[in-house]
Amino acid sequence: MEDQNLTPTESIFENVFAPTKEDFKEYIKVATQKSYKIRLYCFYAICAVNSAWWFFKSFTENSDHAFFAVLFLFFAASLLVAQIRNRRKLLNATITREKVLNSGKSDEAQQWRVTFYDDRFETTHGSVFQYAQVSKILSSDTFFLLLIEKAVFVLVKKEGFTRGNCEGFRIFLKEKCPTLSKRI
Repeated sequence: MEDQNLTPTESIFENVFAPTKEDFKEYIKVATQKSYKIRLYCFYAICAVNSAWWFFKSFTENSDHAFFAVLFLFFAASLLVAQIRNRRKLLNATITREKVLNSGKSDEAQQWRVTFYDDRFETTHGSVFQYAQVSKILSSDTFFLLLIEKAVFVLVKKEGFTRGNCEGFRIFLKEKCPTLSKRI
């Protein structure tokens, strides 16, 4: 997707948006989806073990099995509660951080901007990343989330393109990150 008319410093895509609480909720949901699924499968497994325990122990007269069955259920429920609390904490921390970073700034300064060039991309906060640093690309209904070296997510709102468009950006990402493009 190289355009011969572009100068080396001219952007190919630019994405600008002012994040809302709903945007942060979706970001947290997409970013924690894998751990949520793991905990959910653990919950199902524990419930199955618990049901089997009750079924097989019901044929014996040993009353100690009730304690372990309740313990299993408590552990399973704590996994789900931990996931919900973890998502809520992440959401609150993200919103608080953004409020602190943006306090006293104009509305334009509170917008997130990601500018994509042929060899790199830059964010509002002055971070510059190479495409080789992208370790994972997640996609939701509203966002592309670029995971940088398993530490930083860069959000790109699908409706926030001021230069280029969502479909062109998807193709661009497939070219720049071919090993990660299966899920885009």
